[in-house]
Amino acid sequence: MVTKKRWKWSLAFAKEWAGRLRLSEWLITLQHMDMAETTLGQAQSVPESMSAVIALSSALLERQEDKDIQGTIIHELLHIVLTPLRNAAYNRYATEDMIDTAEERAVLRLERAFLEMI
Repeated sequence: MVTKKRWKWSLAFAKEWAGRLRLSEWLITLQHMDMAETTLGQAQSVPESMSAVIALSSALLERQEDKDIQGTIIHELLHIVLTPLRNAAYNRYATEDMIDTAEERAVLRLERAFLEMI
C-alpha cells in the first residue's frame, strides 16, 4: 500500500519538476494504480486543453528507491513536454515547418529548465 507520506512527497516532487520544465500552465493530474510489472509510469496528454494525467505504478511507489520514483516522474513529464512535437509528427498533413516549430518549442522549454539548474 502506498503511504500518505510517500504519495505527498511524489505529488510535491511532480509539481516542482512540472514548474522546472515550464509546464505550470498545464493541468497535470498524478495518480497511482496497479500496472504491468515492467511499467513504472505512463503519461496521457491532451495538448488542446493543456491537460495530462500521469499514472504511476503502485508497486513503484511502494518498493522503489526515491531516485527511481523521481526518474519516472521526470520521464513522464518529459513526455508531456514533447507532446506538441509528437502530435505534429503524427499529423498526416504536418508540414516541415509545423514539425520544426513544435521541436523548437520543446527545445526552448527544456533549455530554460536546464539553465535554471546551472
